[in-house]
Amino acid sequence: MNLPVETLRWLMTYLACLATTGLSGQAALPYLAGVPFQHGTRTLSFPYAGGLNQPQFSAIHLDEDAQTDLLVFDRAGRQVLTFLGDSTAPLGYRHAPGYQQDFPLIRDWVLARDYDCDGYEDLFAGHPGLDRIMLYHHRRVNGRPEWVLVREVLSSVLGTEIFAAQTDIPGIEDINGDGSLDLLSFDPGGSYVRYFENLAGCDTPAYILAVDCWGQFSESGISNDITLDAACKRDQGRPRHAGSTICPI
Repeated sequence: MNLPVETLRWLMTYLACLATTGLSGQAALPYLAGVPFQHGTRTLSFPYAGGLNQPQFSAIHLDEDAQTDLLVFDRAGRQVLTFLGDSTAPLGYRHAPGYQQDFPLIRDWVLARDYDCDGYEDLFAGHPGLDRIMLYHHRRVNGRPEWVLVREVLSSVLGTEIFAAQTDIPGIEDINGDGSLDLLSFDPGGSYVRYFENLAGCDTPAYILAVDCWGQFSESGISNDITLDAACKRDQGRPRHAGSTICPI
């Protein structure tokens, strides 16, 4: 069917207007910090933050003041939320979404820890495609954080990649009290915790496997049961592990 030229011009103009209308409908809503939101009689403290299903929390320094800020990662939606410490705000924090765009893509877990002792927390995060750990350095640019990838896959000094299941959250703390961040992670079978000692001090981590069965305990592969004083035998069968969070205190 051949349409007149004028009809074709009209049709193309009409379709272009429809496309423009569709695009304008996707415009982002402005962030209006001063507008109160209420649920019944209760005023919501963080209305723009949304709900949290599987949140992970880390203390972090985002701006240049002395107050500790908060990093929240919701694993269910893979959403990063940032809050500035504010003693005058409800709950001591103020939602600051302007920092969220600075973060790299995070998939399963993230821990903010200062490995180089510069006063700003760096990022240990789960690899998006492997049971491994990625490391980002916190660099300051114009008073804001910039995340520089230091290790795409964290390895020991012997070159062995450190295993961290995507279903787990490892423990990253100073275990032996020498001032450097050590690492605790379940073995590939999911029953025993490995202790990787950091030999680098306040520098890029240099890990060595110090203890193959840290704490002398084992976790069941089919329940939450923990066996103390475990013999730490290596199970060569198929790994069964629903996921665990290591929280060294």
